[in-house]
Amino acid sequence: MGTTFWITAICSPSLPGRDWSNAPWGRLSGQSRGKADWSRTKRIQMRKSRQINFVSWIWLTTAISCLILTGCTPKVQKPAQPAGPGKYQLSQEHPFGPSQTLDQLLAEKMQNQCTPITAALTPPKHAGPHPTILINKEKPSLILDRDVTAYAGGSDYLAAGYINGNIRVWSKWACPSVTLPRKEAIHSIWWNGFSPFIAACDQNQQQISVYNLRSCSRAADVPTKGPVKEFAVGPQGTHLACVDAGRRLWTGTNNRLNQEMARLRYDVLDIAFTPGCGLLMAADRMGWLVLWSLSDYQMWDQVRIPGGPFEQGHFEQDRLILYPEKNKAKSLVWDIPAGSKSTKNRSKGRFFLEDNVLYYLCSKPQWVKKAVLSGAGLQAFVHPGQGIIQVLDLDGEKRYYHAGTGMQVPVPKQELNFKQVPVTAQCGFVWNGVKFRLADPVLVLDHWALWARYIPDQGYYLWWTENADVPAKEYDLKLPRRQNIRAEIPATWMGIE
Repeated sequence: MGTTFWITAICSPSLPGRDWSNAPWGRLSGQSRGKADWSRTKRIQMRKSRQINFVSWIWLTTAISCLILTGCTPKVQKPAQPAGPGKYQLSQEHPFGPSQTLDQLLAEKMQNQCTPITAALTPPKHAGPHPTILINKEKPSLILDRDVTAYAGGSDYLAAGYINGNIRVWSKWACPSVTLPRKEAIHSIWWNGFSPFIAACDQNQQQISVYNLRSCSRAADVPTKGPVKEFAVGPQGTHLACVDAGRRLWTGTNNRLNQEMARLRYDVLDIAFTPGCGLLMAADRMGWLVLWSLSDYQMWDQVRIPGGPFEQGHFEQDRLILYPEKNKAKSLVWDIPAGSKSTKNRSKGRFFLEDNVLYYLCSKPQWVKKAVLSGAGLQAFVHPGQGIIQVLDLDGEKRYYHAGTGMQVPVPKQELNFKQVPVTAQCGFVWNGVKFRLADPVLVLDHWALWARYIPDQGYYLWWTENADVPAKEYDLKLPRRQNIRAEIPATWMGIE
């Protein structure tokens, strides 16, 4: 501040708050009080002129000293620096901060939690021993987030409510999150994904908070007639409906629930408005789909959907997705306009909540990494009298093979004394002049070989060894299933894509 003041004082003709016209040397310019006063005036002007030169010299000396001591330089505006990790810049695309679509969230979780098989094809950088990777083809169960108390999700959208009252949104809308007024744990959430309006209530269950995702702001707080179980908002935000703890169905407009429409027979799974808000739909756990007209508040239609009872269900535009209690992994899709089952399911999986952890069960099986073990650890033992080979396998289990046929046999009924035989780095051994092989090479490079062994009901175990004399081999998107451990009998190669 001091440096800025002195430079301003030097460069500016005047400073605010100071009347320079009262300076003693400023009033003498052009003054003439007659011939008698000329000599006096002349002497005063000369004296004042010396004073001006002296003051100017003081100012100039002070300015130079300030520039030298403080290193003053002309101020240059620095270019904007890119945002670092954890710092986000608002933009037209993300006006409320960073947001994600559901596809982006699932792809991120899949990459972090389910390593694809191609990750095992990178050879190690140092000598062994190297870990063993277990891969299997299954429907991945992804952990989406923790501390979750409620959610609403569909084929291309997800809203998750948390213990702290926050609601995170993954969808096409730019709003990434909203927060309930009381900041208490979320009890339930309603959202259909394509509407900009989302609603939620906390554990108190006495008030429904409605949010507009277009403006990322709270639109209304609507008190309820009792503890609320299920609720829905119309596509335009003008209609509201809820089911309370007594299974009473309420509806209304202008943020009021003032019309009791019915008392339902069974626990409700979900309610929703049609796009034009002409009908209100409700689905219960026994499979009843009931529709009411909002013009006269009378029942318009009802249908019993076979396959119940149902554990979970939600409306998704013109379809109702139901999950039976007996087969939770399989969904039933009901086409509401057609009044029949549909084979088209837009969803790629299913959400489920367990112990405040939100999961996503993918519907399509994929090859994923299941475990990493300390090492291969294959060991072989033989019993000469019985001609039986005992293999201590990668999963710690003992498996038995017939030495003559090389095929797996049941566990011997009586206890036998086996003698260990050494297994080479190439996963083979020799006994009684016969070569046996427990695994096969998948990829062989100059210095490394990738081996695979298949164990039924578990998957493929993969591990690297240093290559001694195994011929080069390229990976051809196939993995071996060796049913016979005799080396002269080749394994069956199965495609994994």
